[in-house]
Amino acid sequence: MINSETYSYFLSLLDEAERVVTKDKLAEKLRVCRYTVTPIKEEVKPAPMRAVQKGALSPLALVRDCYINCHACPLWQNRPDNDHPGVGTAHPLILFVVDKRLPDGSFLSKPDMAYLESWIKALCLEKNKEVHLSSIIKCPGGQFEISENCVKIFESEVDALKPRAIVFLGEASSMIATGNPNINETRGQLFRYRKIPSVVTFSPAMVLSDQSLKRPVWDDLRLAGDAADIRERRQAARR
Repeated sequence: MINSETYSYFLSLLDEAERVVTKDKLAEKLRVCRYTVTPIKEEVKPAPMRAVQKGALSPLALVRDCYINCHACPLWQNRPDNDHPGVGTAHPLILFVVDKRLPDGSFLSKPDMAYLESWIKALCLEKNKEVHLSSIIKCPGGQFEISENCVKIFESEVDALKPRAIVFLGEASSMIATGNPNINETRGQLFRYRKIPSVVTFSPAMVLSDQSLKRPVWDDLRLAGDAADIRERRQAARR
């Protein structure tokens, strides 16, 4: 930036040049002026206020934000763009929880998902309006090493969703829900996870590989359905 002294010197040179052109070397005809240049201070406008972030996001969006910014283990590199910790309605009657996600980011294989959908239909639930599906191990490609951050994110997710009931599917889910990975010992009973009625049962993959598990799973699903207060809906569907 040009300072005031430089401006003054420049204007003095212009006066000197005019005296030379008019041959008034002694400055008898041209009035000599001394210039003092005072720079104009630029008005500094205050930056526009940013919207207050607190309360700007929904509880479920805050859960997703925590998930996207989690780098507690190398699995974060497997997260696809625009990923979510779970899929489905934000206000579910029942939250289904699987152990882990597949490497492609899906929560279940196509056969397993089709089987789970048959359970949802048998409970007289609408998949897209009344059900949410999530996992204990949040990032795709994980095995059964459950990060503490995964558990924290899942707990926040449950608190945000506030389902009427939770169905834990699989051994890792059973471990987080009850502290015991043995589904044979944890299924068939109603307990509370973060104050929400919950049941543990076998995953769709387990049932597809062992058809003898179909009846125990249906008993567990009915227990969850009753906790979600949809028994009359099922009874009406059978009439």
